[in-house]
Amino acid sequence: MVDTSPNLNARQVRSHMPKSAYDSRVHIGLPLFLALFSLYLGLWLAALSVQALWLKFLLGIVTGQAIGSLFVVGHDASHESLTGRPLLDRTLAILAFLPSLHPVCTWEIEHNKMHHAWTNLKGSDLVYAPMTPQEFDALSPFQKRLHRFYRSFGGFGCFYLFDIWLPVLILRRSKYCKNIPTHLLINDFFWVGLFLAMQIGMCFVFAATLSQAMWNILLCVILPFIVWNYVMAFITIQNHTHPSIKWFDDREEWCFYHAQVQGSVHTELPRWLDFAFIRVFHHTAHHIDQKIPVYRLKNAQSTMEDTFKDDVKVILFNLSEFRKILYDCQLYDYRNHQWLRFPKADQAVPAE
Repeated sequence: MVDTSPNLNARQVRSHMPKSAYDSRVHIGLPLFLALFSLYLGLWLAALSVQALWLKFLLGIVTGQAIGSLFVVGHDASHESLTGRPLLDRTLAILAFLPSLHPVCTWEIEHNKMHHAWTNLKGSDLVYAPMTPQEFDALSPFQKRLHRFYRSFGGFGCFYLFDIWLPVLILRRSKYCKNIPTHLLINDFFWVGLFLAMQIGMCFVFAATLSQAMWNILLCVILPFIVWNYVMAFITIQNHTHPSIKWFDDREEWCFYHAQVQGSVHTELPRWLDFAFIRVFHHTAHHIDQKIPVYRLKNAQSTMEDTFKDDVKVILFNLSEFRKILYDCQLYDYRNHQWLRFPKADQAVPAE
């Protein structure tokens, strides 16, 4: 009988993972990267090439999703699990992160070291960490409206764009990003800056007039980037936010089992959508061990669900359920581990 007590540490939990889950292969990881990078590039060039604005708009939206799929592979490469070869993986991570304008060095700190080490621990894990009612009450009226917008169906992607990507990953306002070696900063930010400059330059190359160039920038650069931010925020919310998922603000109360086994959600999607998101929603297995390549996650997740069936959270995705999560999971009572809705008047009411 398997011990499933919260006292299990990382080594004990991982001991139940099949060895095949760690089988990283260059001949799988590299073609996967090349296929998704080619898909992104083909869609982006198609968006630049067409003249009809409605078609350019549609292709811009699809390109944003392609950025998300490519990012999942880059995310794997940044964990050195895509091919199992560190230098190749870091090179692929840099390339895969270019369309999302993510420097690998800041991502490695905030995601690999902080999010994975301290999943669902407020103050260390920045991923959509919920405010307390007291923190919300202390906000200015404008800040309250903004935070409500961030937790709404229409605005959830803006949280990642304006509260994670810009201040943390680009401006490095997080204390954890202050000591990144200079050579990594110069290298990773150089490639991101060069790629953005190339994108804008291509918008003019594919335009006959200044007006057409502006439309290209809007629909082929800005629109896909905004769509990508919504894709990223959607993935983040689905993976770590649910009425049954606990968050912590006390390291003494937090533990590996609570965070990685009980605190990461497996969202079941239709097969085609699961394929489009490159298995990223088989998330419990990934949090139990980052070294499992994305193309091994499905079987690894199945093993973890069989082993820890009472503690791994599995939900079936639909839009109404996603909207309900956004509505029910707005604030958090860390003492009682209860999700709360935004206050009507001055009182926060518990989610049903």
